[in-house]
Amino acid sequence: RRELLAAPFVSFHTSPKIFTAHEVEEANAGRAAGDRLELMPSGLLRAHCCYPDCPAFLENQGSRRGLMRHFALDMEITGNYMPSFHAHAVAFLRTHRAGTWEEFRAWMEARIAA
Repeated sequence: RRELLAAPFVSFHTSPKIFTAHEVEEANAGRAAGDRLELMPSGLLRAHCCYPDCPAFLENQGSRRGLMRHFALDMEITGNYMPSFHAHAVAFLRTHRAGTWEEFRAWMEARIAA
């Protein structure tokens, strides 16, 4: 039953939108004061779903805990979660501007093994 509930996440949560400060500033211009987007160092948004295909895209989940609840089935059933993935990706890009997918993968595998 849980696998059936998680099935939509396979198509919804494929590739998150990484935001720039300018994009967040523009988006906030049209948002209510209590529902402003907050950019994290990773390029993701605090407590908001960043997957454009998700029906909850840019919806405020209230907190990190709320966001993790939103991702619960996705993480549990599909295993589509790695703690700090985006922070690691940003760190990689800072030092490997022209890095390839293979370099990134090797770099990430080294961090997972550590």
